[in-house]
Amino acid sequence: GNIFKTLHIQDETGGIEVKINAVSLFNFYPAGTTIAIKLKGLYMGDYNGQIQLGGSYEVSGTRININGIEEALYKNYIVRAKTDIPVTPLAISISQLNTGHTSMLVELNNVNFINSDVNVVFADVPGKNPLNRTLEDCDGSQIVMRTSGYASFGDALTPAGKKKIVAIFTVYGTTKQLVLRDLTDIKAPDGPCVSNA
Repeated sequence: GNIFKTLHIQDETGGIEVKINAVSLFNFYPAGTTIAIKLKGLYMGDYNGQIQLGGSYEVSGTRININGIEEALYKNYIVRAKTDIPVTPLAISISQLNTGHTSMLVELNNVNFINSDVNVVFADVPGKNPLNRTLEDCDGSQIVMRTSGYASFGDALTPAGKKKIVAIFTVYGTTKQLVLRDLTDIKAPDGPCVSNA
């Protein structure tokens, strides 16, 4: 429920957001599924550095927006191959994250929610609204963690203390952000907090 009408795919060169007008895509494409995409008839765009693939586009002023592949058609373009392939996240620091990492699974070690974002819900589940929470690392670098109001864990409370976070790196507007797949992607850190400064 935290990733809506979207697949995030990656290989060794980077990641792409695939927009699809369908929900519960994780049932057919669970994490660790290898796929092939037939590109003929699809459109690719750049949304503030986030590469997107979709079924159509529209022009809004000076902006070109990529629209999702229609539900009745997406299986014609996206062919599922193997499943249960381990996906190794890219170990990286907040300051190193850039648009070359969008739609990739990343791992940040020794990060914590800032004090005002500890022991509060991840999202506004009753109102179905997303919320942003801020993570900080040993060097004081910060990044947003965005959680949908539809996320199955949205009403869980954010933990205190240093954690290792595995998440998908995305860009919304000019905001760099992380999107959790589920709460199992919040783990104990690997070691003590060591500054890179």
